[in-house]
Amino acid sequence: MPLTPFRSSYVVTFIFVLITAGVLAEICSALPAAGSIYFWAAEAGGPRFGRLFGFIVAWWSTTAWTTFVAANCQGAANYLLSEITVFNLSFPTDTGDIKFRAVQWIVAEAFLFIAIGMNYLSPKVYKTIFRVATGLILLDFVLNIIWLPIGVSKTYGFQSAKFVFTKTFNETGAPGPWNWMLSYFVTAGILVGFEAPGHISEETVNASITAARGIFSSTVASGLIGFPLVILFLFCTPDLDTLYALDAPQPFVGLYAMTLGKGGQVVMVIVCILGLIFVRQL
Repeated sequence: MPLTPFRSSYVVTFIFVLITAGVLAEICSALPAAGSIYFWAAEAGGPRFGRLFGFIVAWWSTTAWTTFVAANCQGAANYLLSEITVFNLSFPTDTGDIKFRAVQWIVAEAFLFIAIGMNYLSPKVYKTIFRVATGLILLDFVLNIIWLPIGVSKTYGFQSAKFVFTKTFNETGAPGPWNWMLSYFVTAGILVGFEAPGHISEETVNASITAARGIFSSTVASGLIGFPLVILFLFCTPDLDTLYALDAPQPFVGLYAMTLGKGGQVVMVIVCILGLIFVRQL
């Protein structure tokens, strides 16, 4: 993946995502209805192209959300299975090994079952589930901006400002311009989900204002909080040889083990897994 075009690519991505959020907020204000983006696309297409535009966007949305569910569940499984590497257990973690792939699939399916199962609970507990999910996200954020830097300072130390703000590394094997374009793909993947208020606007009080404001304000909050977090992670990155030597399915687990110890990384892994499960349920 491309490293440290993040700093500039993130800013450029944030600007264009703000434009997108502003457009969606205006549309949501005019048409606050369930279905949101594919309904809006259909309306924008008019009588002649409305059904085609609505179908394309709905197909894209369904495909995207399906892959999000799969990716999150496999991501949670990778956090758990990375403990194999941390505790030096005699089980393969190579993604090309059929045994590991089978276990990875089983664990991911179990997490998927838990996430989907929450939808069958009483609607009365949804508020609690939402609050727990929000709390887990905030806890993960706080631990990463406080505990992780403390651990880094006591172990291998921070990267230099020169590394974070001036260095660029092409780890994709692609030509320079294409490598830079891939960095936008990565940063765009961070600023997602801001259209969520539009999906439930039909059930929102004063939706023309509240849902539209939610779309734009959540984008602003994500962008402003995300940028310093990206910079922090770059400062907390070990030297590249060490980073690429972390052969766990989820390298962050190895990073947590290096900085927080085995016990500390277990805490972070539990928070990450629960966060992924609860957030995907939402």
